[in-house]
Amino acid sequence: MKTLQHALLAVVATLTVGRVQGVDGSTPGAAIVCAPDAPANVKLAASEIRRYVYLRTGTLLPIATRSREGGAIVLQTDPALNEQTCQLKTDGSVLTISGGSDVGVLYGAYVFAEKLGVRFQIDGDVIPDGRVPLALPVLDERHQPLFELRGLQPFHDFPEGPDWWTLDDWKSVLSQMAKMRMNFIGLHTYPFQNKDLGPEPTVWIGLPEDVNVDGSVKRSDTTSWYTTQKFQPYGCYRPEKTSAFSFGGAEVFPSDNYGSEVNGPDDFPFPKTRPPARR
Repeated sequence: MKTLQHALLAVVATLTVGRVQGVDGSTPGAAIVCAPDAPANVKLAASEIRRYVYLRTGTLLPIATRSREGGAIVLQTDPALNEQTCQLKTDGSVLTISGGSDVGVLYGAYVFAEKLGVRFQIDGDVIPDGRVPLALPVLDERHQPLFELRGLQPFHDFPEGPDWWTLDDWKSVLSQMAKMRMNFIGLHTYPFQNKDLGPEPTVWIGLPEDVNVDGSVKRSDTTSWYTTQKFQPYGCYRPEKTSAFSFGGAEVFPSDNYGSEVNGPDDFPFPKTRPPARR
């Protein structure tokens, strides 16, 4: 068995039920310790634990590069575990969070945050209003996903869906998915057979010789995300200028033909001038 690679973390948390060991928040040795060469996901786990401990207890623990005296949480990869499995086990004043990979360790950090009373939803975190005292939980549990792939498949073609998601929206959704231990995202899109909806911007159809060495393509079809003046065959959205919207709706949109932020003003409903490389 390979030697376990440790990234030591000193942090304290609390449980609303069960037995806990008290840790004095003022103890000089209490710190989050993360090795400088730890994988990115382990460093993220350290930062996330620090953040949620602060949100629940009001104590911002320092992050150090080596172990100190005091209560600690040890983050480590353990090749004996499956890649996506995490284990939380307390031994004295040390709580070890192990993962079969750096991703497993990150999952363990979010399990730990849930022990603080934090809950994760796709639209954001749920943080209890009240503060709790600093305490190191006594745990002995293992978590393994029931399915290898777990995730979401956002449905395009609607303003409520990813057609209008901004870069910040995508970052938020993907971040929350990781906290909920999801590892897959798919895009529901239509190809060219659907004359009203396809091909969509995330769909490219062509021949191998149409692809450049760097992965870019030599030609593509005209395409567009949903806009307020684009026809939809579902019957639930009528093409309309936003300036005609009622009850103050006209004040919400900056243009009559509103759409995704990736499009420029001249792209609605389709580019006025086709690039030479397109057909």
